[in-house]
Amino acid sequence: MKNNQFYVVQGWMLNELGLTGNELVCYATIYGFCQDGESVFKGTATYIADCVGCSRVSATAILKRLTEKGLIIKHQQENTNIPEYSINWDLLRNFTGSVTKLYRGCKDSLQDIYKDNINIKENKNNKLFLSKKTDEFDKRTMELWNEIADKYKLAKVSIITEKRHTALLARMKDVGITDLDEFFDRIRKAIKESTFLRGKEYVQTGNGYESRNKEWRCDYDFFLQQKSLVRAIEGGYADPDLVSR
Repeated sequence: MKNNQFYVVQGWMLNELGLTGNELVCYATIYGFCQDGESVFKGTATYIADCVGCSRVSATAILKRLTEKGLIIKHQQENTNIPEYSINWDLLRNFTGSVTKLYRGCKDSLQDIYKDNINIKENKNNKLFLSKKTDEFDKRTMELWNEIADKYKLAKVSIITEKRHTALLARMKDVGITDLDEFFDRIRKAIKESTFLRGKEYVQTGNGYESRNKEWRCDYDFFLQQKSLVRAIEGGYADPDLVSR
């Protein structure tokens, strides 16, 4: 990093995102390029490595972790092997506190930028959308999962950690769903159509096939894994005879 270059670490990066160390420096650096809400970071992993003070390999790993957490978004451009990164503004809309941005010497609130979209919104079916109020978002998350857990005798959720909250937002983005109820409807359908996810197996006996419980069955965290979620909602665990037609 040159003597006249700098990055700004803002309080919400620590308090709301829980970033520390090299991930914090990397995120703050990218945020500096994207804080107008439109620009993207076009630098290389080598640039990040210089800012953080680590190797290029480590910088690449940091970028990957931030992307997997849903904090930044990777854009692969055509005709080039160098990806671009932007801040995940949808995630920032879910802050409980006020988040500020510094741009062109003035201090503005993200609430002004997203004043038409930042509050809790309900559609005609009374479905909860992604909102700024994480406490209500997390409460609704637990309600939806625990309804499924009750029906299929799965482990319930009693707390939504910051890691779980961030992972859920990332998975919703992965599958292009912004409605929380719709997201869990897809999960409910996947579980309904899969004896594997419900921890059941059919064993042939002298009296025909009998249903038996297995040691493993899906839980909430199973669906926070990108590979597991995508496979589940695409019907990868479904029993052909149980698929809705």
